[in-house]
Amino acid sequence: MRSVLAAVLVMICTPSYGLAWGELGHRTVAEIAASFLTERAVAEVKDLLGGDLHAMTEVSVWADAIRAEERPETYYWHVVEIPSDGVRYDRARDCKNGDCIVEKIAEIAQVLGDHSVARPQRTEALQFLIHLVGDLHMPLHAFAPLNHPAGAWVRIGDTTDKLHYWWDDEFVDALGFDSLELGKQLAADTTVAEHREWAKGTSEDWANESFQITHVFVTKHGLLDVNWGDFSEDRPLTLPTSVIEEVKPIVVQRLKMAGVRLAWLLNEAFK
Repeated sequence: MRSVLAAVLVMICTPSYGLAWGELGHRTVAEIAASFLTERAVAEVKDLLGGDLHAMTEVSVWADAIRAEERPETYYWHVVEIPSDGVRYDRARDCKNGDCIVEKIAEIAQVLGDHSVARPQRTEALQFLIHLVGDLHMPLHAFAPLNHPAGAWVRIGDTTDKLHYWWDDEFVDALGFDSLELGKQLAADTTVAEHREWAKGTSEDWANESFQITHVFVTKHGLLDVNWGDFSEDRPLTLPTSVIEEVKPIVVQRLKMAGVRLAWLLNEAFK
């Protein structure tokens, strides 16, 4: 557990590359999920992470912390390459050799639920699952032209950032809460009907949702056929400030969905 927390501290204190949802978003998803765990799942999570339930939040960015140097083979586990004209996920086209977030979530959930697997492997599976379910619900992570934060410089109001990072960080920060407060609020705001509707499906279904959200967004704002190479940090593409308010309810819903579905996967794995 100490090595995991050390990695998290390194991640927090150093620049990141493609940190989906950013620290706030990932921690919020973990906080929401913790609110919907069964008693058995709570006990299993505490046992595997070696701490209290808050350990879920602490390890929520671990998978990003270790992917660059310690585990470079996991880089593509965080995204799926659905092309802009792809309509929906196609495994043969979008996930070569099963090396993408859609297939990895399914594989990792199976490992986590298998008590014959060695404890260290199940602990690692839990840490990956906490992170990757959050990643998959960040819409750009399922849209190939924008699922990596290369290019795509955008200015909204007085702030210029990569479009990927607008979704990772800026739009979440605009909600105006820390992760504990935001997580508790969003969990409390999740209705019984929403929970029933969202606690089902597959990682493929959730990838298709993210792809469609991004496709609608880029189409609405004329970004579908943009040559991002024409824009730089000094000469960014400008979007209206109204985009922030437009995106807020989308971000809120995706965070809530990720939390509910992460809890559902954990409850199923620990039955």
